[in-house]
Amino acid sequence: GEQSLPASASELRRPCERLGRPLYNRPDRVRGPTSTLVAAAVSTETTGTMAETYFQLKPITFLNRRVSILLQNENGPCPLLAICNVLLLRNAISIHEDIPSVSLETLLRLVANPLLENNQLGSDRSSFEVANSQQALNDAIGMLPRLQHGLDVNVQFCSPSGVTGFEFTQEFAPFDLLDITLAHGWLVDPQDTKSVAGLANMTYNHVVELQFAYRAAQDRAAGLTGGAGGGEAGTAGTAGTAG
Repeated sequence: GEQSLPASASELRRPCERLGRPLYNRPDRVRGPTSTLVAAAVSTETTGTMAETYFQLKPITFLNRRVSILLQNENGPCPLLAICNVLLLRNAISIHEDIPSVSLETLLRLVANPLLENNQLGSDRSSFEVANSQQALNDAIGMLPRLQHGLDVNVQFCSPSGVTGFEFTQEFAPFDLLDITLAHGWLVDPQDTKSVAGLANMTYNHVVELQFAYRAAQDRAAGLTGGAGGGEAGTAGTAGTAG
């Protein structure tokens, strides 16, 4: 449940002023059950740099409820913040609106809590199922710190799944276990029948590989053409290089 709160926001800021830190985070104002397993799993992935990384919060009204959402501390992708904001809007986790910022380490612990809570198997499951579930959870929690930098995805351009068409990678584990749907905008106009036919069953990585293969073939063709047209000059050039 909710912990008791300080009497005022100024009471929150005083400790940070003594430390000389402009951004302040206080665990008793961040709702989320503590877990020894969460602490152990996250601590193995956190470093001193992570402990010094902070994200600012912005209070908003969502569905007639006040909720704080996280803001980027710099431009660039940050799937971890997206996950946290989804959980905040769902009220699966909460951060008191008086708190101006939270650390990366705190966010990792907050996300790890619902991961564990929502994916516990009943006692009727086999030891094999329990072991697999535990491994999936460990992998998902271990993936969380990497999500502060970006997400490695391979989109499918003409998938029957539409905007949710991806090749599954390990990075999807936290999203799947938290029941968060990923979507992309890399879709082909269905009226462009040539592109649809060419990109059917293709992923981004497939297209990149084809581009490289095409350019390599062009280079080889250009080399053959140059050698055939160069005659003696081509032979002289080769000899000069060798010398």
